Amino acid sequence: MSRREDVVMFAPFVPNRKDPLYLFSDGVFHKTCFERHPLAERARRRGAEAAAMLAPDKRTCVVCGERIRSPDDYFSTGFLTDDSSNPAFEFNYLTAHRSHLANWPRYTELRGIVEAHQSSSEWEGPRVSFT
Repeated sequence: MSRREDVVMFAPFVPNRKDPLYLFSDGVFHKTCFERHPLAERARRRGAEAAAMLAPDKRTCVVCGERIRSPDDYFSTGFLTDDSSNPAFEFNYLTAHRSHLANWPRYTELRGIVEAHQSSSEWEGPRVSFT
């Protein structure tokens, strides 16, 4: 999230159109209008969380533990769900070298859970690409 004097701006941080915070994703709002919205604080927190978790200096490969420097070799699940009982929750913001991902011992589990989540009635929007 970025702030100027009279506006509040968000990067695209929620891919799921069924998420109540989707309306803020990639949005620009009058500060006074935003502050009055009942989801403003949740949007602010989630936007800050996404920015912190996906910042270039935080992109660390879950497989090798090294920093991911090449955007062409970058994989991320991004934000999937805020429901901690959903199996996809543990994979929020997971990052890896795309070239290493299939070698991760939990790759099959990750792919199955994420694909099931994004095929469910809870999801509408772009899907994580595993290829």
